Amino acid sequence: MRFFADENVYPKVISHLREIGHDVKDIRSSNLSSVSDEEILEFCRRDQRALITFDKHFTNILGHPPENTFGIVVVRIHPPTLREVEKALERFLKESNFETLKGKLIVLTRKGYRIRGISQ
Repeated sequence: MRFFADENVYPKVISHLREIGHDVKDIRSSNLSSVSDEEILEFCRRDQRALITFDKHFTNILGHPPENTFGIVVVRIHPPTLREVEKALERFLKESNFETLKGKLIVLTRKGYRIRGISQ
């Protein structure tokens, strides 16, 4: 799958996703540090990438409508240890494909994930 990692995503998570076969660009190497959320989502749209972030405000579907995206994956794991984040992403990605993400908001937790209010 094609992802764009927000600035708060650990570099080791980005490396891990790449190692397991995903195409991941990140905010640092794309020279998009300090841009607005709208600019990040526009980049993701143009490049057909799902956003991975820890920013809770991306769960606001009125402010950031997922229908206009290739997917928004918000990680809500506390504390966000590297291993717990990797496990949550792997669990979700095993059960998903690019079409699962397109136009959807996915909230990852330690126990599973929700797709716009649908528990899994």
